[in-house]
Amino acid sequence: MELSSVLKGEVLVVSPAGDLNAASCGQLEAELASHAENGCRRIVLDLSQIRYVSSAGLRVFLVAARRHGRDGSFVLASPSDAVAQILKMTGFDRIVRVEPSLDQALAAAAT
Repeated sequence: MELSSVLKGEVLVVSPAGDLNAASCGQLEAELASHAENGCRRIVLDLSQIRYVSSAGLRVFLVAARRHGRDGSFVLASPSDAVAQILKMTGFDRIVRVEPSLDQALAAAAT
């Protein structure tokens, strides 16, 4: 999996690419934890380049949402139709905020 991060105002946008499964989710989890340890409180996870999310990937979302939900924000942005369906079927769309576009996610995370 490839990862990139860019700061947009006060919100950090983390953009993984590929499949988010048991083999790759450790990298994303470490990246998100590192940003949290460095004081980043507002994160948008841009899912536009993610093709598939396994249960291990969903766990990463849950951990990040709990970590940042206390005193910040964690928003998922731009899931593909397949990923959006997984989020809906598992109920994660009711646990973690999901926005259809990066701009909407940035606005939601900034408030």
